Amino acid sequence: MHRYGPMECPMPITPPHRDDHDADGWDGVPRSPGTVVLDSASLGWNDVRVFRVIEPQVCDGLEVFARDHQSIVLIERAAQPAGAANIERRRAGRWLGARYRDGDLGFTAPGEGAMLRWRNRSEHVTVQVRIRARLLEEAADGTGYGMPSRRLNRLSHHDTTTAQLVRALGQAAGQAAPGFYVDAAARFLAAHLVGEPARPRDGAHAVRAHVALDRMDAFLRERLADDFTLAEVAGYVGVGTFQLIRLCRAQHGETPFRRLQRFRIEHARALLQTRGMSVTQIALECGYTSPSAFGNTFLKATGLSPSVYRAL
Repeated sequence: MHRYGPMECPMPITPPHRDDHDADGWDGVPRSPGTVVLDSASLGWNDVRVFRVIEPQVCDGLEVFARDHQSIVLIERAAQPAGAANIERRRAGRWLGARYRDGDLGFTAPGEGAMLRWRNRSEHVTVQVRIRARLLEEAADGTGYGMPSRRLNRLSHHDTTTAQLVRALGQAAGQAAPGFYVDAAARFLAAHLVGEPARPRDGAHAVRAHVALDRMDAFLRERLADDFTLAEVAGYVGVGTFQLIRLCRAQHGETPFRRLQRFRIEHARALLQTRGMSVTQIALECGYTSPSAFGNTFLKATGLSPSVYRAL
């Protein structure tokens, strides 16, 4: 790693100006010397924003500031040929360095900032996720824990679950995924960052959970063709969004979004066994925006295309 001299310390961190904020309240694109190749701003997601950035070989000083959001940076592809990116961070007057490999993470908590610098042998690629601070606050309230400030502000961290969720959000941005999926993923990520409490084991709790999940299933099956948010489902069920995700994963081993997808595929399989509807009509009936989106999802779920499945 390049070692900087004592006279190279840059200026203190300052919050971005108002001009750096988008109309929806987000800070603008990352203050980075790199090239932003993906930005989810145009997708209409309210609580999460995703970037993919090709970072340059050298950066002698980059200010980062998370105004009212949690910032998570994933090293998607580290610098070559070493397979690692060496990055230093200055906070409280000290420089600290870390060696990042593919899948490693860096966190900046809401209201926190730092100065970064690096010198590597090649470019590296990051996926950057911003989550509204209020999602973390809601998760902290829902789990009964306070905000874990130290855990949310780390130079370097390795956590498989967080890395998988960040990658999934990056893929969702690239595929213009619907808000329901992104909403569920963002809330699950917030709950994971804050920390999940132990689940009560009393019989009354089990009965309430069973009733809530039955109501959720009824809602999902009734509205297979519709576009809706996780908050709408939770409101119908009568629980919070974080609680609904935890209950669904505990009981069924899947998120509400995955359960919705499974219900849609089950309905599609039943419709494909009849001859009254075309594949396009079935796609729309099951909530897919196009036959191609339906075909790709159906193929992943069953190993067969809709037309081949119908011909069996």
